[in-house]
Amino acid sequence: MASNRGNTTLKYRDVGVSFGGVHALRSVSFDVESGHVVGLIGPNGAGKTTLINVTTGVVAPTTGTVMLDGVALSGKRQHQIARMGVARTYQNIRLFPRMTAIENVIVGATRIRRDPDLGAFVFLPAVRRARIELEEHARYLLSRVGVPRDQWTTAANVLPYGSQRRLEIARALAMRPRVLLLDEPAAGMNPAETASLQALIRSIAEEGVAVLLVEHDMPLVMAACDRVAVLNFGELIAQGTPSEVSRDPAVVEAYLGSEASL
Repeated sequence: MASNRGNTTLKYRDVGVSFGGVHALRSVSFDVESGHVVGLIGPNGAGKTTLINVTTGVVAPTTGTVMLDGVALSGKRQHQIARMGVARTYQNIRLFPRMTAIENVIVGATRIRRDPDLGAFVFLPAVRRARIELEEHARYLLSRVGVPRDQWTTAANVLPYGSQRRLEIARALAMRPRVLLLDEPAAGMNPAETASLQALIRSIAEEGVAVLLVEHDMPLVMAACDRVAVLNFGELIAQGTPSEVSRDPAVVEAYLGSEASL
């Protein structure tokens, strides 16, 4: 599907984060461009989720900067960054458990809207139309990510695990992101679900979204990503195409004995 989003570039420049003298990240620099999937890999504790938290305003960088199309994200609040077009999923699923799948996606969409509360003045035609549009878009996204239709009105906390993972992606896509940050989306998925996820991630990138994929599933990373950046103890030790990174001696050494071995 062709994209009308235009070119987007997320840039990390010398990003460092220290917690009480401990360096979670140190001088990390790489780019994520629209239409591409960049994998971010590394052992547990390497700083991958910290980098996502810096991107979304949860954590402030100690040094360096993150820029979206030349605009610094550092110093902005989380909702401001979301409205600039940055969306994320979480390593530990964070759905609204008692809301239905459709309602969870609608909440994602309303995070970037500047409209008054859509629950107020519901009798107004414009508000009714807005709610109908949101519900239609939510149904489209749930279908797109592969949540079965008979689960759309089911509370999130009773959905199968794989559907919960897909629902998180649908909620992020509801924000119409220019940048999508996926934090271990394949965790707990079976091989068939992971293969479907790979196709979904590629289709999202093909629509012009810049995708950063944090993942331990190396076959998924190698198949889905255009480039891969490797963190170890908070430092970027390699970056390149999947084939280049998989042959890098520093990467092989860092992963010896790890579940994420290449």
